[in-house]
Amino acid sequence: MLTDAWPADFDVGGFTYRALREDSARGRASSTECGSDVFKCWFEKQKSFSPQAYEQLALVSQNQGNADDARGIRYDGRERERRESGWGLRYAWLTTLDLAIGYGHRIERALGWTIGLMFLGAIVLRISGEGPKHGLPVGLSYSFDMLLPIIKLRDAHYEIDLKGWPRYYFYVHKVAGFVLASFLVAGISGLTK
Repeated sequence: MLTDAWPADFDVGGFTYRALREDSARGRASSTECGSDVFKCWFEKQKSFSPQAYEQLALVSQNQGNADDARGIRYDGRERERRESGWGLRYAWLTTLDLAIGYGHRIERALGWTIGLMFLGAIVLRISGEGPKHGLPVGLSYSFDMLLPIIKLRDAHYEIDLKGWPRYYFYVHKVAGFVLASFLVAGISGLTK
């Protein structure tokens, strides 16, 4: 196959094209060297990360009606950028973006964090005894109310004065909700892509 003939290293930065043959689409082509993901293999052969190369392929894939492939290519590009960024602040920032919202390409991760934090808050209320003490036998609605700053379920939740360590947990809980909501808004608006 033609892909087996490519050199070990090459640079596709600045290379532009308008279309791909149907049989070369992501996951449909295969070679003995690259397996089923030929484009990812090609990008790994580049000596250094080039965002333009990933964006070009993603744009062509999207224009040919492969939106999921385009999202995957953009995600792979951000992963390569993170790997090559070193272990500094850039790496930490990109790792945080990946874990929270998948760089804006997998924003469903924010839903997982929301559900996890909501249950964690309910567990804190239950273990500490503060939930039952304040008429919150399960505590999920209180935890959800404290987590998301833009949603207010009950006014009575904001009048509860927790005592001891659960109070401090819910301070962190609120901050985590605000940060998570900020990441979600940034991801949806495209600021993180």
